[in-house]
Amino acid sequence: MSTTSKPTPGGAATIYSICKGNLRGLWTHTGLTEGDSKGKTKEKEKEKEKKQKSNGCFPYTITVLENVRPFKPNSRIIIFDAHLWLGPQCQILASLCYFRGSTEEFNANDVVRYFIVANIVSVYSDILKDAEVSLEGIPMESYAMVGDIAQLIPLPDDANVKHTPFVTVSGIVDEANSAARTFDLSPMQYTAIYESCVKFPVRCSIPNTPQWASKYAKPKPGAYVTVGAF
Repeated sequence: MSTTSKPTPGGAATIYSICKGNLRGLWTHTGLTEGDSKGKTKEKEKEKEKKQKSNGCFPYTITVLENVRPFKPNSRIIIFDAHLWLGPQCQILASLCYFRGSTEEFNANDVVRYFIVANIVSVYSDILKDAEVSLEGIPMESYAMVGDIAQLIPLPDDANVKHTPFVTVSGIVDEANSAARTFDLSPMQYTAIYESCVKFPVRCSIPNTPQWASKYAKPKPGAYVTVGAF
């Protein structure tokens, strides 16, 4: 299975793999009539938004972190420039926050390899125009994504970093195309940079191969799914 992020302001990553997760439908059509649909539709939209905010996109990957800098004065939150590889010849840049432990020290000149677990969202330059999340001299549009690091595990200096991230995505299906074997998700995730929930649109594509001919669950709009992919 492949997951491809849909075009977003600032760009986004393309991730390829076989689906490892389960597709699980939690939403059903209510069969509302025209007369009673208005109030219940609002309730459904509120419930959908509530569920979307509990979802997200979470990469597990090896990365190179550099250019550490404070997020805000007198805060233990710091920002890294993170280099991620989607393949041997495909590299992207992300701006990731990290809540520094009381005993953790980072040098601004360090360029260090880590295994990280993070949550990511899209870059919306108009929202971030006044935020100091990009390094001086690097436009915000150069970053493919922003997010928060949940865990850092140091790696040796000679560790091979050119590995495709494994990503789990959970969200409600916005659109589905059975003929093209694709469906779209827009999980929402809180991040320190935005200090609110924003979306990370993703398009999932199931290969039309014998392996997946009988395993494609064909999720419909409104279904809640979790996908794991490289």
